[in-house]
Amino acid sequence: MATAFSVESSTPGVQVWNVDSSGNTSQSGNMSVSGTANVTTSTTAVLSVGSLTATGVIIQDNGINSSGSVNVLSTLLIAPQQTSGTQIGDITRDYMCYVTCTAGGANNTLTIGSVSGGTSATIFANATMATGTSYDFRLPAGWYIKFNGTGTLGSQAGISC
Repeated sequence: MATAFSVESSTPGVQVWNVDSSGNTSQSGNMSVSGTANVTTSTTAVLSVGSLTATGVIIQDNGINSSGSVNVLSTLLIAPQQTSGTQIGDITRDYMCYVTCTAGGANNTLTIGSVSGGTSATIFANATMATGTSYDFRLPAGWYIKFNGTGTLGSQAGISC
């Protein structure tokens, strides 16, 4: 076990750096680092930076929290009996699309494609949809969705990725 210690500023009694008996450190005031700073956090730690100007800084974490930049669409504008495809409200990002059949029917086809009239990928073709069945697919940025059939895709959502 390490011995705890602290470092005071030039003003006596003002602690600026502390190391506890487990080796954890805390600092107040400004810090200058020459070379590479490696920062590793656990899943429970919070790393917050108010203002950081650095060159060659490596921050290692258990993932990237992108929740602040994720866009959620509550509807994808998928209507039945389309003669041409429809683009969703945001055409700048890929989306994971989730649709649920709210009224069943036969001969249903859902396709996606890079042009309005054509299709590049078929999600399902000539399918009989049952009420409550869910479908999910990734829609590339700017692509179109086209749905034809006697069923209804009432619950529609998209999450950017």
